[in-house]
Amino acid sequence: PYPSLVQLHLDSTVHHKMAGVKTLAEVTLYLNGKPEEKVQGDILFTRYGISGLAILDVSQKASSALMAYQQVSVGINLLPRFNRQALSSLLEKLFASVPKHTLETALAGIISTKIVPYILQSCRIEAGTPASELTTKEIKKLAHQLQDWRFEVSDTHGFKHAEVSGGGVSTDQIDNKTMESKLVEGLYFAGEVIDIVGRRGGYNFNFAWASGMLAGEAMA
Repeated sequence: PYPSLVQLHLDSTVHHKMAGVKTLAEVTLYLNGKPEEKVQGDILFTRYGISGLAILDVSQKASSALMAYQQVSVGINLLPRFNRQALSSLLEKLFASVPKHTLETALAGIISTKIVPYILQSCRIEAGTPASELTTKEIKKLAHQLQDWRFEVSDTHGFKHAEVSGGGVSTDQIDNKTMESKLVEGLYFAGEVIDIVGRRGGYNFNFAWASGMLAGEAMA
C-alpha cells in the first residue's frame, strides 16, 4: 500500500520561502523525465513542499512511482491561459511600458510577489534589474520558466495526511460480482483494501459502499 490523493514533498531550497502562496496553475507530472499526466487546478506551496487540488490529482501516479524508485518531478505552469509565444509578447510589452521599474516590481501584477524573487532566481536574473535591461533571450527564458517551473519530488506527505491509499489486493484475484477471493473460498474484500484508486469527488467513498454492499449480499 502507498499514500494517494496526498500532498508532495519537494527537493528544493525555495518552496518553504513561498509557503502560503496559493494560485491556479497547470501541473505536469514527469516520471523519469517524461510527461505522464497534466491537470489544471489550484496549487499551494507549503513548508514541506506543495499541496492543492491539482497536486492531489497527480499524486497517485507520483506516489506509485516513488515506491518503484523512479525519478519524479512536477512542472508548474503559473500562467496556463497563455501560450508560450503570447506570454513572451506580453512580457516584452509590459517591460517596455515600465522601463525604469525593477523586474520584481513589474512582475508583481502578473504573479504573486512571494513567487517573483524565486522564479527570477531560477532564471539567474537579478530581481533588481531594470525592466528595460532584459534581453529578448532572457524574456523567452523567463516565459519558459513561468510555464514549466520544475521541482523534484522527494516523497509524499504520508498516510496520516492522505485521503486514500493505493495498492492492495489485485483485482485479478477477486470476483467483481461478489467481491470474493478467487484464491480463498469465503474470503471477501471491499473498499481500499483492493488495489483501486478513484478520482477526487466521492468516487472512493462510492466504491467502498458499492463493493461493501456486493460483498455483504454475496455472504448473506
